[in-house]
Amino acid sequence: MKQRNQKHLAGKLERLRKQKKPKDLVEAQKKQKSFREKVASFNGENRAVSLYDKHISKTYQATAKEGAANGFGMGSVFLIIFASYGLAIWYGGQLIINKGYSGGTVISVLLAVLIGASSLGNAAPCVTAFAEGQTAAYWMFETIKRKPDIDAYDESGVTLEKMNGDVELREVYFSYPARPEQLIFNGFSLRVDSGTTMAIVGESGSGKSTVISLVERFYDPQAGEVLIDGVNIKTLKLGWIREKIGLVSQEPLLFMTTIKDNILYGKEGATLEEVTQAVELANAANFIDKSPVITPIATGWAAVAGKVYEIFSCNQGFLVTYYFQILHWAICQVFFALLLATTGISQTSALGSDSAKARDSAISIFEIVDRKSKIDPGSEEGQVLEIVRGDIELRHISFRYPTRPDVPIFTNLSLSIPSGKTIALVGESGSGKSTVIALLERFYDPDSGNILLDGTEITTLNVRWLRKQMGLVSQEPVLFDDTIRANISYGKEGEVTEEELIAVAEASNAHQFISSLPQGYDTYVGERGIQLSGGQKQRVAIARAILKNPKILLLDEATSALDAESEHVVQEALDTVMVGRTTIVVAHRLSTIKGADIIAVVKNGEIVEKGRHETLMRIKDGVYVSLVELRSN
Repeated sequence: MKQRNQKHLAGKLERLRKQKKPKDLVEAQKKQKSFREKVASFNGENRAVSLYDKHISKTYQATAKEGAANGFGMGSVFLIIFASYGLAIWYGGQLIINKGYSGGTVISVLLAVLIGASSLGNAAPCVTAFAEGQTAAYWMFETIKRKPDIDAYDESGVTLEKMNGDVELREVYFSYPARPEQLIFNGFSLRVDSGTTMAIVGESGSGKSTVISLVERFYDPQAGEVLIDGVNIKTLKLGWIREKIGLVSQEPLLFMTTIKDNILYGKEGATLEEVTQAVELANAANFIDKSPVITPIATGWAAVAGKVYEIFSCNQGFLVTYYFQILHWAICQVFFALLLATTGISQTSALGSDSAKARDSAISIFEIVDRKSKIDPGSEEGQVLEIVRGDIELRHISFRYPTRPDVPIFTNLSLSIPSGKTIALVGESGSGKSTVIALLERFYDPDSGNILLDGTEITTLNVRWLRKQMGLVSQEPVLFDDTIRANISYGKEGEVTEEELIAVAEASNAHQFISSLPQGYDTYVGERGIQLSGGQKQRVAIARAILKNPKILLLDEATSALDAESEHVVQEALDTVMVGRTTIVVAHRLSTIKGADIIAVVKNGEIVEKGRHETLMRIKDGVYVSLVELRSN
């Protein structure tokens, strides 16, 4: 039975590898979904549009000036060209009349001058391209020739015949190159004996993940040593070290390819059987087996167009030679017309690819502009409740994501959440816990069934008003490439006072670490908050949600990235703001969910168990009991 399941899973992996969605479509959908949900949850669409308009207006002004300059320049060039044509023909006529030149000689000279001048003119853009290419090539070759301090391709260094696995950091001093003034380790020492499991704990930003970075030699310490089996890792072959270390990061990075190819990155030359075994050990076989097979889309028009143009270009040269040989001075006028036409066609065909791209882009843009969104946050339609109690009810919900219509998420989900109560949603990964939050925020509408707020169908409510009543903290917090101040302030429309800002930062246990930064609240977090640790990002996101002062709290693994101490403090803060508010918590940690008023277990698209922690634990062979035992083990 097990062997048959392995073969079935192996076949599934192979089909997923061969039949995959186009990369650009996957990336576009990923970015669109992330932007829509994070911005929409804070009613930030208008702010995003205003910011875009502000930046695009500068681009528009510059482009308009550039267009005017290009138009004047091209007009001047063609004026000179056609004036030269007229002058050459007039002077040629004078030579025929007064000097006895033949018409053929004049036309030959005229064509030679015109073709030479045209060729030189057409070569001018290529000179610019060559200059740009030379500049790009310079930096590329500089990068290629650069010898990094830590070279993954360096074959030097020793390898140990037998590796026991003793790891030691001895008197390590380290600060990140991007922040040299902020010392992470100041004489840090640690020893982990072979076969020992060591947990490193501490506040967010204290340097826990930095230990892993130093052992993997992503960085070298400024002073001190990192040793494996008593040997300084600087003396070991880098590729060999990394082959011996398996890394699972806080925010796992998957490449934009198939599941199989992502797993194969873990070992060079791994067999399909090894992949299958690894999938089963990681408890991933179940969801992979349910993954849909996506038919690839392929187009070859660009290649065809390029080949046609290549053939045409070759034939153009042949035509010029041919006509020069057979035409005499009379039907030369005809050749001149043909030459101009051929040149025009050649230039048009060169722009054919760009024209097609421009047409497709314009069609796409106008489709988006003209599209009437089914869920429009900018619409003024829909009613507004005078008083919000926070009673939520989901009735017989069926739902499939638009991008995966063949994978049912909910088949008949019903759930009632009383006002002011805290409900925790638990279940296996992919069971649809976070989907409940997405439906409440109206990022999507269910295929069938009803969602009610205080007895009112939410599809009849104003979307913008509805989202103002909810504060969302997602599993993967998205911070904008701006200051901490701006990211927290994004949670509230209008002006935010310094007192409000500090109050929510303190409530989310973020004020202390923010104040310790050199620029404080004016510190730039980088793209997607890359300059902050995972716990710091999460606390900023929590502060942003608290600032909104919502009637309903939606916490999707809100404390999952925090260390034990920070989680405790933030959980206390959340417990305080939960009072009098309806709260929906998606979590895996028992400490987070056991105190909830209601725990709802999601499985196979339905709520299969519901009650308090103590009640569910008394259900023999229950789903909740098995989940608790699994996490305890």
